[in-house]
Amino acid sequence: MVGDALPGGAGRESFATYKELMASSGFRPSRRLGQNFLLDPSLHRVLVDAVDPGPDDLVLEIGPGLGFLTRELAGRTRVLAVEVDQRLVELLRRELPGFPGGGDSVRLLHNDALERSRLHPVLVAAIAEERARLGPDGRFCVVANLPYAIAGPLIAELTLLQEPPVAMALLVQLEMARRLAAVHDTRDYGALTVQLQLNYDVRFLRRVGAQVFRPRPRVDSGIVHLLARTGGCLARTPVERRAIAGFLRQLFSSRRKKLRNARVLRDGPDLPGADELLERRPDAVDPETLLGLWDATQAES
Repeated sequence: MVGDALPGGAGRESFATYKELMASSGFRPSRRLGQNFLLDPSLHRVLVDAVDPGPDDLVLEIGPGLGFLTRELAGRTRVLAVEVDQRLVELLRRELPGFPGGGDSVRLLHNDALERSRLHPVLVAAIAEERARLGPDGRFCVVANLPYAIAGPLIAELTLLQEPPVAMALLVQLEMARRLAAVHDTRDYGALTVQLQLNYDVRFLRRVGAQVFRPRPRVDSGIVHLLARTGGCLARTPVERRAIAGFLRQLFSSRRKKLRNARVLRDGPDLPGADELLERRPDAVDPETLLGLWDATQAES
């Protein structure tokens, strides 16, 4: 079994076993689907330890791939793993009996995570079903090595769930990791940065080189940790959170222009210091102040 190649101390050479199995079944990793498998077990543990899930929690894993990270999670918590590639779903189903607890803690969902840039309804329903099984102290978290092509919209949509995750540990393209953790007055700071930081405390944990993946991606990656903020925007309704996200996208659609030139602010919000603020560009303003602009526009409507 492939699982036999994955003891706790397995290294990168374990991919040879998978490569042989994939070749025998005609499987080739898909560049279109962003299939770059993380092989270093120490990094699997970094991701899981960042969230530190327990047996009463639920962890969503998007794109489990060959199941390296899934196996690490299965020994600690309940896992909802969503995989779009039928070939990998079949491989994982064969391997689940070799996971901790016989794989009973893992629900494998064959589905896309997104539909037209929104969380797929099938995935949303599965999350709700699994959350209903949680006890009063159970947490909903996300731990994933995200496909580069969908990372941005997927992370944004997770914050717009009725009950968003309380913590996330994500391996993403290095450029995306820097965007999520950026501060204002830097080139990486944008609408997604603000949306995330209004909801979560975001920390960049570490850079990850391309050499620990197979196939190797063309760029480095980064691990970020997100922890829900007490009193942040997550306390607002999903409808308002989505409206705020749209407002931020409009502000940053012309990031080099002053705020007063943004269509959504041309009436001049009734806010102390508004005249001076509107002379600044959106990338020069911190998240809380931009949220204050949103609240001021709503007070006037």
